[in-house]
Amino acid sequence: KLAEKCKTGDNRAFAVLVLSCCLAVSIFVGAMAVNAVYIDDDGHMRVVYTSSQDLQDVLASSVAATKSTDEVVMTGFTGNVASLKIKRSYEVPILVDGKTLLPVTTGGTVGELLTAVGITLSEDDLVSAELTAPVTRGMDIKVSRVSYQTLEKTEEIPFETTEKATVMLAKGKTAVSTEGQAGVRTTTVRQKLVDGKVVEETVIDEAVTKNPVDRVVLTGSAPGTPISQLTPPDSLVL
Repeated sequence: KLAEKCKTGDNRAFAVLVLSCCLAVSIFVGAMAVNAVYIDDDGHMRVVYTSSQDLQDVLASSVAATKSTDEVVMTGFTGNVASLKIKRSYEVPILVDGKTLLPVTTGGTVGELLTAVGITLSEDDLVSAELTAPVTRGMDIKVSRVSYQTLEKTEEIPFETTEKATVMLAKGKTAVSTEGQAGVRTTTVRQKLVDGKVVEETVIDEAVTKNPVDRVVLTGSAPGTPISQLTPPDSLVL
């Protein structure tokens, strides 16, 4: 019985020793991990505790891998507290001049992004979003080039046909005295083009640049033998 009591005492002493070691390790680790870092990872908030005050150590131990295009800002420690803000980068498709660009950004405005990728806008160009609008994940931007041109259009003015009675021809006979000629109307228009396609047209001037000439047909009115016994030509000018 005495031996059993001694054995039991040894076990208890060993257990106390183990607990003491664990407590000492916990205290040591707790003493080492005295820094609190408040992390804002693209809107996802959390707090991590670390013994290091180095940015790369914090990123490596507590944050998913970042890319070179991500924006990572860590404030200096105030005592043992710091904050870390991560803006994850993303692609924003831009359709312009018949091609699609895929710039990577972490935010800013539409105008700033267009400037960053070298897109120059004229005062007439159209953009699918306001230039002051914030760029957001999932956004598509379209730039439409607007231009104007002035040109002239011509159209034919048809001539009319008139008849004139003449005693130079027997009744029932006809002859053309004047051949008809079509006239010309010239219209000046201003066209609005979006990406090379005409979307609007405005008439700014219209004029007849050539008057039509009527076709004149002579019709015989002589009841019997015409005054002239001559056979008129196919075209006769009186």
